[in-house]
Amino acid sequence: RITLTKQEFEAQRNALRDAGDTIVVYCTAGYRSGLYAASLLRHHGFSKDRVLNLQGSILAATQAGMPLVTRGGGQHVEGAVSAPPRGSDAEVPTKRVHVWGPSFAEFAGPGYEVVVPKAASRPGLIMQAVWQTFTNWWEGSNRRDGGSSGAQR
Repeated sequence: RITLTKQEFEAQRNALRDAGDTIVVYCTAGYRSGLYAASLLRHHGFSKDRVLNLQGSILAATQAGMPLVTRGGGQHVEGAVSAPPRGSDAEVPTKRVHVWGPSFAEFAGPGYEVVVPKAASRPGLIMQAVWQTFTNWWEGSNRRDGGSSGAQR
C-alpha cells in the first residue's frame, strides 16, 4: 500500500496503470473523487475492477474511526501526531482531516480535528472551482456524444 497525492499519482499514472494495482481515490465527501475515478476509466485506460472511489470518502472514514496518516515530504506536516523527520516520506498517524470547505467540518468523526484550507473561505475561489468542475463536465459530455445533446452554447 502506498499513499500518493493527486499530483504524485498523475506523474506516475501510466506506470501505475500498467503495474496492475488497485487504485482507491478519495476526497472530502466523494463527489470530486468520483469524477476523477470516472476520468481514469474513460480517458486513461484503467480497468473498472482496478479503480475504486472510497464510499463516503474521507469523512466516512473518520466517522468509522479509521486511522489516517500523513507524510513528511521534506516539510513540516501539520497534523502529524509526531512529525516525520525532515526529508522523510514516512507515514505517521494523524487525527487531522483536511476538508474541502467549512460546510463539511460538522461531518468529521469524533476525535478528529478539521482543517479548512484558507482558500475555501473565499467565495471567488469556490466559484472558480465550481465553474471549473462544470466546464470539465460540459466538455467531457460533449466529447462523448459529439456535442449533440445538452444545452446549446
